[in-house]
Formats: sequence, C-alpha cells, structure tokens
Amino acid sequence: MLKIRSPKQEKIVEAVQSFLRGQKELDLPRIGGNKWDFHVYDISVAVDTAYHEIDAAVELIKAEAIISCQKGCGHCCYQPVTATFPEVMLIVEYMKTDKGAKELFVEQYRNWRKNFDPYAYTDAANHDLQAAIRGKESNRLLDLAIDRVQCPMLYDNECTIYQARPMVCRAMLSVDDPEKCKTGGLAMLATGKTLTRVTHMSTSLYIDLSASLGIDGLVNMPMPLAVFEFMNGGKGYVESTAAKVRQMLR
Repeated sequence: MLKIRSPKQEKIVEAVQSFLRGQKELDLPRIGGNKWDFHVYDISVAVDTAYHEIDAAVELIKAEAIISCQKGCGHCCYQPVTATFPEVMLIVEYMKTDKGAKELFVEQYRNWRKNFDPYAYTDAANHDLQAAIRGKESNRLLDLAIDRVQCPMLYDNECTIYQARPMVCRAMLSVDDPEKCKTGGLAMLATGKTLTRVTHMSTSLYIDLSASLGIDGLVNMPMPLAVFEFMNGGKGYVESTAAKVRQMLR
C-alpha cells in the first residue's frame, strides 16, 4: 500500500519481516531522537509491512477452512473496533491519499460519537462478552451490535479504509453462518498457529514502536476516536489523547 521512499524505510521493512517470521530480534533503524521527534511515514511503513505478513497468514487459513466472509458483508463492523497508535498513524496517513474516505469518516463520525460507550472498550466488557458466549445474559457489547451502531469507516457495507484496516479486523475470519454475525460477531472464528504467532508478534512490534513515541503501546484505543483526535491534533496530540481515553475507561 505504501511506497518505499528511502533506504531507511527499506531497512525498516527488512527488519520487520525478519522479526515477524521469527528469524531474528527486532532491530529497527533509529526513528527519532526524543519522543516527539519521529516521522509518521516511517512508523506507517513498519505497520504496513506487518499487515502484509498478517494477510499472508490469513491466506494460509483460507486454504484450510471455508471462510464465509465476503465483500459486502459488514456484520463484524457493528461492534467496538480498537487499534494501537502506530495503526492509527497508518490510517491517518492512508486518508491523506484517499480524500473520499476521509470525508465519509468525518461525516459519519458524529453519529458514532453520539453512541460511543466507553464501557465497550474496557476489560470488564470483554469479561462480560465471554460470559455471554457461555450462554449467560446478553450485555452492552451485544446491544451495540444489535442496535446496528456501525463503525464510521463503513459505508454501503464496505470498509472505506480496507487497505489500512487495523489488525483486529484483518485477523477476524468467520467459518460459520454469516447471519450469526449479526448478533455481535459470535459466529465461529477461524484460528491457526501461523496467524496467532504473527498477530502476537505484530502486537509486540506496535508496543516497541509506541515506546519510541513515549506512549503506552499496550493501550488499545477506540479506533474511530483515536483517528479523529489524531487527525485533528497531529503528533503533539498523541500523549493527551492517550490520557483522555485512559480517563474514559476508568
């Protein structure tokens, strides 16, 4: 998706590929001298490279299982979507090249923000969801899906940032009846050792990149909120946005 523009960025690609394939430890060229001295495009190159590895792992899963996910099926887009800050940077960078996607996002963000429920992004929500899967009462996460509160990146049942969609979206594959996904994405999901390994290592990559920015890479941000804030505030707004979201999730 992103074009390589410098020898440093080519080295970033080589380092990330070797790391995700388990060939050697992560050895990235120096990104910045201090926590604000970084180039968003360099971060985006690293994340984009990780995505290519995830997509390759997904293709291996598709060869072993019948995946029901098809273009135009957006059921899984009616639930909370999270992303790390390096992933958010890639989305913002992508929107610079696709003005239509940016305009649609801004237009639909207002409705999403009105329905934003901080609870949906907490550990408690995930715990409650697991209880619902085991057959107990429904919860607010499922209510969001049933009420059809869609991701503001979704338009006409297609993702407007598909090429830059975060890891949680790339790694979700349904092998069940798509109709079951309407009730909060509780359909059977495809898993595989390769995909699991790559996604775990990708998470480690994002943590390392976040550390280079001086922020907590363990924080999975509500993706639409983080994109909107970062898009309007720039790199100097990263730390304050992280603090704001942490406060919301308490």
